[in-house]
Amino acid sequence: MESNYNQTAWQQETELGRRLYIHNFGMQGIEFDGWELVNTTSESHSPDESEKVFMWKRKAGKGEGLVQVRVVETNNWRNALQYHHGRLMQSMRSDIPRGKGKTAGIGDIQHVGQAPTSEVVVVVFTRGNLQISVSSVGLNLVDVTPLAKALDNRLTKSPTKTDEEKLTATRQKPLKVKARKNEKTVLIDPLPEPTPSSGWTRVLASDGEIRKEGDTLYLVDERGGDRNVEIINYELE
Repeated sequence: MESNYNQTAWQQETELGRRLYIHNFGMQGIEFDGWELVNTTSESHSPDESEKVFMWKRKAGKGEGLVQVRVVETNNWRNALQYHHGRLMQSMRSDIPRGKGKTAGIGDIQHVGQAPTSEVVVVVFTRGNLQISVSSVGLNLVDVTPLAKALDNRLTKSPTKTDEEKLTATRQKPLKVKARKNEKTVLIDPLPEPTPSSGWTRVLASDGEIRKEGDTLYLVDERGGDRNVEIINYELE
């Protein structure tokens, strides 16, 4: 099937995602105001790819609604874009539109699906090494834009004071590394073994590209130089 999806253009658009890496992503149940996390499942597709599915139900008194969040974790941002392309190609449509207006800033790359009544009922996007879909799956349609934005902010914004006070987020001492031009610089070796309750880690570099090979996380920089790396651990229990 022919498509209008230009992966080369997507790569050129991806800036933050190149230097962001999420390890063992999970959801605690506090991410969406007015919603309750009711189920979580996970599976591995390959040594370098895993998928988690989170089902959320709108809390009592807020009106009925059911939303599914599907997160695929790959070993680098390029693979996330490739997976995103594959997921779009599985659709019966070859021209799922990009986000605009309130959805335009979600993720590195985003595509959206709207109901005839104009609600945004699906947002699929990449952010760093993750490919994510947020979908209204209940009988009553839900505009998922606020949830997709909240999730993207969770991945990209520094922890709030509330996060730190609740001990759900802990900053490690920032790394200062000297990256050699086009050479791999070790950031974390080994990465923690992913388990459902072990929490997740966000790694953000000031420049370059982050990728995982085996159990090691590397920074690769085309220009080389001194780089700062922020590491934040999020607890799930």
